[in-house]
Amino acid sequence: LYTGNIIKEDCSIVLRLAPTFIRFGTFEIFLPTSNTMNTGPSAGLESTMLPPMLKYVVDNFFSHALEKAGGDYAEAYLGMFREVVTETAKLVAQWQSVGFCHGVLNTDNMSILGLTIDYGPFGWMDYFNPDYICNHSDKEGRYSYKNQPSICKWNLRKFAIGIQSAVPLEKTEAIIDEVYDETFDIHYYQLFQEKLGLFKYSILSEDRKLIDDLLEVMAFGMSDFTNVFRLLPEFSIPETKLSQLGEEDQGQIETLCSYSASLSVFLKSKKPVSSYAKVKEFMKTAKENPVVLTLYGLDEAFLQKELDKHELYNDLVKKSPKERTQAIKAKWAGWILRYKNRLYLESQAEEGIKDSITGEYTTLMSGSDSRPVADKLRKQRMNKVNPKYILRNYLAQNAIEEAEKGDFSGVESLLKVLMSPFEEQAEFQDKKYDQLPPSWSDDICVSCSS
Repeated sequence: LYTGNIIKEDCSIVLRLAPTFIRFGTFEIFLPTSNTMNTGPSAGLESTMLPPMLKYVVDNFFSHALEKAGGDYAEAYLGMFREVVTETAKLVAQWQSVGFCHGVLNTDNMSILGLTIDYGPFGWMDYFNPDYICNHSDKEGRYSYKNQPSICKWNLRKFAIGIQSAVPLEKTEAIIDEVYDETFDIHYYQLFQEKLGLFKYSILSEDRKLIDDLLEVMAFGMSDFTNVFRLLPEFSIPETKLSQLGEEDQGQIETLCSYSASLSVFLKSKKPVSSYAKVKEFMKTAKENPVVLTLYGLDEAFLQKELDKHELYNDLVKKSPKERTQAIKAKWAGWILRYKNRLYLESQAEEGIKDSITGEYTTLMSGSDSRPVADKLRKQRMNKVNPKYILRNYLAQNAIEEAEKGDFSGVESLLKVLMSPFEEQAEFQDKKYDQLPPSWSDDICVSCSS
């Protein structure tokens, strides 16, 4: 078990496949020396090397952009860049929708095709935590779950800088500003609408708060990301708008509460890394000599954030497990009531609802007789976008330990399960691949070298 301390392990050769391994960082080889980076190995050669590189990319991977530009490569480069921005925004939205963390989102690990490549210390969240860091080496959380969208946007700006001698920077930056946030925003919320079984995209603006509030409830209790979304299809469409929940719903809420992290795991995730005394000392230094903070790469805003963490943690440790459970249950009850009323509204749709997977349209007629059919269709669709199985770290660790002893059956069965992550697989039910992580798994560390 790797816990951050270096140990000797057997190694292997892994073959990775992709249409191309050209990345944003490929175009940084021309960068000159600056205060923040080393000189690129081909600095000064961009006038002769960059044009044929861009032409190769367009000819081989974005020929449609060239055709649309009428053979004008200058316009084709802008079309290519726009597509890279769009596909990158969609990619990170998809990551966020399943709780996936890449781990090392530098420019050299981002594909021009909007693909997930070069993921070493990647991971799926077990318990939902916006600050989740899957890479043990990422102490400051630069590539945490919540930072992934902004980091990808930052990397696009670096890509724009890398090609600026051939593609005007003011035009590529304008494309980023115009396209990235809007594309991410729309794709992100539509994905979560589908995860909730809400296919009336026309009311996306009203659903945003429902989605945001769900994630707040999940963060409050550190709920298991995958199991929560897999359970939501079990809440049925009500016959009419509700003012309170029924007994069946209360039972499902108990199950949702059971998906929360234990108090010890929760407190561990909230415990500040730095000591309170050290932070106060730095705060004093900031007032007396702010320049000193820059030597440590700190600022007052960061220090205040750390103090806030200490105050929050001190409040949390005062709460009993019973108080925490009651608070979690109350938040779930409030949100589920809103969700069920939104499902009722969904069932009243007279227009066709498009299945994002098949592209087919289904009309859900209003009326009590249609509710069982609507519920069945909704559950089928939700289970197509909400995986039952993910590669949890503890599952990988168990398979690794068995393989180290010469037994590869665990690796083989886990691989088979993950090849159909959305399907119920009765043959592996005894393996309990969907169960919450055991307490010992909290000590598992994954880094670039593990």
